[in-house]
Amino acid sequence: MRTKLSFIVLMLFFCLSVFGQQSINVPTPRKTSTSIIQSPANQQEIIQQLQAENQDLQNRLERMEKDQERLEMEVDFYRNDIRANMSQWLTILSIIMGLIGVTFGIGVPILINRDNSKRLESRFSEMKEDIKNQVSQAAGQAARAMKQTIESTKQATEAKKQAAEAAKQAGITQDTLKEMNALKKQVTDIQKKINKGVSEAKKSADDAKASKLFAQALNEENPSLAIELYNQVIDLTPDNSYAYYNRGILKSRMKDYKGAMEDYDKAIELKSDNPKVYFVRGKLKDDIGDQQGAMDDYNKAIELKQNYAKVYNNRGILKYYMGNHQGAMYDYDKAIELRPNYAKAFNNRAYVYLALYKFDNALNDVKKAIELSNNDYKYLDTRGEILMAMGKLNEAMIDFNYVLSLNEVFVPTIVNRAKCYRKLAESEQDEAMKADLIAKAEADEKKAESLKKKE
Repeated sequence: MRTKLSFIVLMLFFCLSVFGQQSINVPTPRKTSTSIIQSPANQQEIIQQLQAENQDLQNRLERMEKDQERLEMEVDFYRNDIRANMSQWLTILSIIMGLIGVTFGIGVPILINRDNSKRLESRFSEMKEDIKNQVSQAAGQAARAMKQTIESTKQATEAKKQAAEAAKQAGITQDTLKEMNALKKQVTDIQKKINKGVSEAKKSADDAKASKLFAQALNEENPSLAIELYNQVIDLTPDNSYAYYNRGILKSRMKDYKGAMEDYDKAIELKSDNPKVYFVRGKLKDDIGDQQGAMDDYNKAIELKQNYAKVYNNRGILKYYMGNHQGAMYDYDKAIELRPNYAKAFNNRAYVYLALYKFDNALNDVKKAIELSNNDYKYLDTRGEILMAMGKLNEAMIDFNYVLSLNEVFVPTIVNRAKCYRKLAESEQDEAMKADLIAKAEADEKKAESLKKKE
């Protein structure tokens, strides 16, 4: 430790000597011309001085290196000396511990064993006596066990005989039981066949009765009675989707839209591939204002039956009222393509032409509809509406009057005739005639309003 301290002091001394000498001998540069310019004699003197200082520093460094080597040698000497001393003391300590162990390992057991030998002899005598007693008792127990074994053998022999007899009886009983089970199975099978036959007979009877009731419902003109008949059909055959379908149509006609919708849903649940059910449910949804639901059902019906002209026609009507005239035109064209004599599709396409101001095309389509339908008054009303749009008011009035002569409460024609009266009044110059036309228009409007309320 002292050697390390001396080395550190020498190093500090050396650093102070070097940096102190430099701070004294090295001049600080100045920014004047006189500090930069030196005479040759002065420069030579400074160089010699620096060389002398450098030599002095080298000499000091050599001396310090020698001192360091000497100190390191001293440290190694003291370290080796300490190791040698520790080795000697450890040897001495080992010898002492060995002597102590021998003393206690030999002497103490000898003293203890002398006392224990006497105790062991006494204990050995007691153990011999105990063993003799136990041997005697074991012999007695063995004799009793032998006697019990002989008795048990006799009992086992008797039990074996009884078991053999019981097994013989069990074999007879087992055979009897097998025969009984076989008979029981035969009875069960016969009962199942009887039950199946009864069930099939009952089902056949129910199906026959349901078919008869179904036919009666189809021919029944009274909707309420027909619905009651379909109720009986459904009670007998709950999975009859056509009964739900037909009952739904009747309920829809009777304005029971909720009941009709439930029947259509059930019919689709029982038979989801029937395009007719989607068609009628689409019509119902359209009637209650669910246009998107109606469109979905029409699309599904066409997906199931691509040549379903009626669905194309109804989807065309829906598209027309949704403002999709081109889509409506496509559906009417498709319906007419599938059914060239489809008067209703011609009539509906005439309305699309009318909306597009193609009056001649509209007039040709409605004439075709009238021809195919044998002068259906509804199509005559359409022709009157087209003629009125073309400005042919008198010709339109002839059609409206003829329609009302066939059906005086047909509201669309009453409304159209009122419009025609007002258009005639607008062009009438005679005030009396004009007033008469307006009065007729008002009368038709009141009548149409009254009929709508009754509906």
